[in-house]
Amino acid sequence: MIRLAAAIHPLAADIASIVLIYTTIAARDLARHGMAVYRSLAADDMAEARRRVAAIVGRDTDRLDEAGVVRAAVESVAESTVDGVTAPLLFAVVAGPVGAMVYRAVNTLDSMFGHQDERYRRFGWAAARIDDLANYIPARCTAPLVCVAALLLRLWPSAPANAAARRAKHASPNAGLTEAAMAGRWACNWAA
Repeated sequence: MIRLAAAIHPLAADIASIVLIYTTIAARDLARHGMAVYRSLAADDMAEARRRVAAIVGRDTDRLDEAGVVRAAVESVAESTVDGVTAPLLFAVVAGPVGAMVYRAVNTLDSMFGHQDERYRRFGWAAARIDDLANYIPARCTAPLVCVAALLLRLWPSAPANAAARRAKHASPNAGLTEAAMAGRWACNWAA
């Protein structure tokens, strides 16, 4: 697509590259879903908050209390920030639009087949490990960015930094770091 656009005009190749990179980033959707959960909680509508958080997590939300809904939303937004924003941007910087598209393919394979059921055990294991490898550096870039975001929001940045530094053991080698930083940022927001 980029080569075809370049044959027309160099500016067309730049536009095609921008469009391809744009398709790999999911920041607006992530913000929309996260804010929908937040608004439901702010309105004290737990049924709606559970319904909204069910759209972004892969677990049963019917019995979650407010803390459970908050935890599920923060975990999902944190992990999706890496998957949908930081990693595609980093791969785009390093390898251009093709790098961002390859990353998105790896991430999609993990989402579709990275589960540990019998049908996809071997293929799913490989997809999950490749995704872990692809997200290793982006996850470690995102946690400090959460601290910077806290500072920009005039919140104390040490809460996310401390939470990320003492994160508990997590099943994912990457998600725990960003989830801890995001949870610390969330905590300092509620304390402010």
